Amino acid sequence: MKSYMALILCLCGLSTVCAMSSDTQVLREVKYQDRFIDDSLCDLQWTEIRNNYDKYFQIYDSWGKTPSGILKGHTTSLGHFQECLDTEVELKYVPNAGTFQGQYCLALVPLKTVQSISSSLVGGHGHLKSERAVGQIYQKDQRKIKMGVCVPAACSQEKITEKLGVDLRRNSCSIKNYYKFEVIDYVAIILFSTIGLLIVCSTIYEYYPHQSDSKLAKALLAFSLRSNVKKLVSIPKTSASSVDCLNGLRVFSMFWVIFGHIYMWNLGLPLMNFLDIPNWKETPFSMIIQTATVSVDTFLFISGFLIAWLGLKEMERTKGKLDILSMYVHRYIRLTPAVAAAVLFVVSLLKFMGSGPYWHNFVDVHKIGCDEYWWSTLLYVQNYVNPNNLVSLL
Repeated sequence: MKSYMALILCLCGLSTVCAMSSDTQVLREVKYQDRFIDDSLCDLQWTEIRNNYDKYFQIYDSWGKTPSGILKGHTTSLGHFQECLDTEVELKYVPNAGTFQGQYCLALVPLKTVQSISSSLVGGHGHLKSERAVGQIYQKDQRKIKMGVCVPAACSQEKITEKLGVDLRRNSCSIKNYYKFEVIDYVAIILFSTIGLLIVCSTIYEYYPHQSDSKLAKALLAFSLRSNVKKLVSIPKTSASSVDCLNGLRVFSMFWVIFGHIYMWNLGLPLMNFLDIPNWKETPFSMIIQTATVSVDTFLFISGFLIAWLGLKEMERTKGKLDILSMYVHRYIRLTPAVAAAVLFVVSLLKFMGSGPYWHNFVDVHKIGCDEYWWSTLLYVQNYVNPNNLVSLL
């Protein structure tokens, strides 16, 4: 009963995604908070903070600095993300400069200009003194440094590139209240709140006297937290037809998958010794991580084994007859509510769950595929329809 109800609720929420996702470009255009961009105002504010750098120390304090350990592959200096976004200063020395609101950008800076960019912004000059060190870094193909910079929010990405002479990747800049609420976000809030309310009401209902054998009572208790937690933590009695060893396979495989994903995400973040990875890959311990993809095969084996096992038991009970359609329908209803809820969360509320220099790229990795191919996930055909743009559900 609860599977049917959860499936209906989640699919109702995702039907709104269908109406909104017919044009994915529109979704991406309204994805970010409305901004006031004025390159003329940007020029005025840039002139003031450059000529009066001693008055605006907080702006420069949030900038990234030349990182240590470049020869080890440490080529990222994030600066202070929140300090930049919190900067709001009334500019007084240049007429009509208005109020400086911080905009944090993660720039790709050529190594030779790492020091000179910060100096040129305040009217000075600088350069890397050790050409030998630069040559060693070039040999290791570490020619650019990711550096956090704090610039006026009125500046467009094109103007920032022009002023600093750096490369900016798409969605590499952030301002305060970066994302705005869309219709799908309100739909997700209402849907998840409804499910939460059902859980609360069902749990409260269980504590009051009622006829537990009636169909209505069973329906009202389907979302009870008390009953469901008991089922989750209970250990069922073993029988001759059960295969208990599969539980151990599930546990080991689950920990292996989680362990592998932790390392996978860390490789995409700034590392102090990135160039030591080739040496690490030759160690015995690294084999646990490098072969972590094999852990997924265990779940494929378990699924195939159980389908065959349960199918044979059903044929034994029905004297050789097997209803294939009902097996697929039952499995679809059993799996889809959780998948639908995850898709809805990714395309709606995930973007509000964090912030930081890498957050927008992280959200895009999960959201862009969902915007366009969410339906293939719900039909379990994405490996055939969009194998190069799979929907990632965290």
